[in-house]
Formats: sequence, structure tokens, C-alpha cells
Amino acid sequence: NVSCPTTGSNPATSNGITMTTGSTDIATAAISGSPFDQGESLSVPFTACASFNGGNVFTAELSDAFGVFGAPVAIGTLTSTTPGGVINATIPPGTAAGTLYRIRVVSSDPVYTGTDNGTNLTVKAFLNYYWVGGTGNWTNLARWASASGGAGSAHIEPPSQYNNVFFDANSGAGTVTVDAA
Repeated sequence: NVSCPTTGSNPATSNGITMTTGSTDIATAAISGSPFDQGESLSVPFTACASFNGGNVFTAELSDAFGVFGAPVAIGTLTSTTPGGVINATIPPGTAAGTLYRIRVVSSDPVYTGTDNGTNLTVKAFLNYYWVGGTGNWTNLARWASASGGAGSAHIEPPSQYNNVFFDANSGAGTVTVDAA
């Protein structure tokens, strides 16, 4: 539970956010983990100093790639009357790559629009991985090119579920051993 200040009291602090007397805004705390892959899960901590009605839904919203909330995208929700908590959210697959994203929390009952997280967040682009050189292990970076038939060692980490993987006529014959979790 968040202890919100009353008139004449000291500010209250929760989730790393200090709320001042008379504040009814929702404050979104710092978001850790940037840069994010498309489809990646994240936690959105927030605090508020207000009373919320039964059935209230807190929604974490993602700005556009320029940090503007003109058409925010809902990335997670929490049904609660408690003025603060953590929303489990996901960066949607297909989100454009960018370095100026922000996240904020809004409520439904009553309607409040919170502050954003305060710093720019990065969403990475889906990368294309092309297998080259025939037989090998999934984690062998020498087997991954950035274009069909291209040179291996084009990436700094093996592909994950957030990347596009291609096996084509230029991949070579053989077996790929998946040796990663």
C-alpha cells in the first residue's frame, strides 16, 4: 500500500517516486531493462495519491517512437483499487525501432493520466539472421550472416525469438544443433 501525504505532512515515497501534498496524479517510476526487444516483457512500477473505485483498471501505455502519447498503445493492465503497484507489460511485436519511447500509467475509474517514466527507452528492430556454412551449432556466430549468402559473424549474439531466422539455398547442407535455451 502507498501512504499518500495529507495537508501539512511530508511527501510520501513509494516505488522510488515522491508524491507531494495534494497530488492526485499517477506517477510512473523508472523502467529498467532498456533496450527492449519487440515482444519482450517488462515491469511498470507506479504510485498514485488518489482513491480508486471498484473495477478500476490501471493501464501502462507506450508512446510513439518520438515519446509522444498522441495515440498511445496499451501494453499491460492491472485491475486494482490500490493506489500503486506494478503492471506486467509487453512491448508489442511489430513496434517500430526507436530510442525515444516513454511509458505512462493511466486509470479508468476515476480517469487520471499519469506522468511518463522520465527517461527515453529504446526498442530494438527485429534483426534478420541467415544461416550460412552448412552443419553447425545455433550459438556459433560464424554461422549467422545478415543477408542470404553473406559472410558469417555478422551479429554479436545468436538469434532469439525476437529475430527473423532464414534457412535458404545459400545456407548449405547439413544439420543445425540448437545448443541454446
